[in-house]
Amino acid sequence: MLVIALGAVACSDDNDETPIVDLISGTFSGYTSAAFSYSSTPIVTEDETVTISGDASSVELTYTSETWGTATFSDVTVTATTSGYTLSGSGTATMSSHSGGTSTYDCTLSGTISSDKSTVDLTFTYPSVMGGTVITFTMGDAPTSLLIAGTYSGYTSAAFAYATTPIITEDETVTIAAEDDGSITLTYTSGTWGTATFTGITVAEDETTGYTLSGSGTAEMSSHSGGTS
Repeated sequence: MLVIALGAVACSDDNDETPIVDLISGTFSGYTSAAFSYSSTPIVTEDETVTISGDASSVELTYTSETWGTATFSDVTVTATTSGYTLSGSGTATMSSHSGGTSTYDCTLSGTISSDKSTVDLTFTYPSVMGGTVITFTMGDAPTSLLIAGTYSGYTSAAFAYATTPIITEDETVTIAAEDDGSITLTYTSGTWGTATFTGITVAEDETTGYTLSGSGTAEMSSHSGGTS
């Protein structure tokens, strides 16, 4: 009886260990922010997905994006930490090319998943795309500050109380920056009207019309005396 009991305990210990892939598997939805060597303005893309699957012997991860194609990583290395898991690996990404076909690029993966899978932060690096592209995936909805960030070029029409004819100025720029604390800074630069800076911009979103921005700030312009006001 003693021998039988010991044998049963030994078998139970072997079967109780859950494969690590079962702890992190699933499909995760989020957004990405892609940075490039050729540009200081990242591209933010919504509705991105990451799928993790596999078995006790290997973990597979697939990143799917309408912008950056599909990246596949086999034999992903997963390491347990006190707060979750770290992931790393190498794979290939298939993207649409300018000629209408597809091109394949080498890519790497790194990132973390929390123990309860409530946070997923992954980085995909495409070394040979646009001089080096680093794509950061974050699970959840993209903040508004990132969605509208960028530099916009256009023209302005200035109206005055003293004149009935507006002044049209070309080559104007508006730069919207997402700050680390989630706030928004807007800078308007004009050869005619100087530079206006607005911090703490308020943004309202409408599914039909887009975004409405409002706020107050200061403008620095050249004065008639040769200085600035």
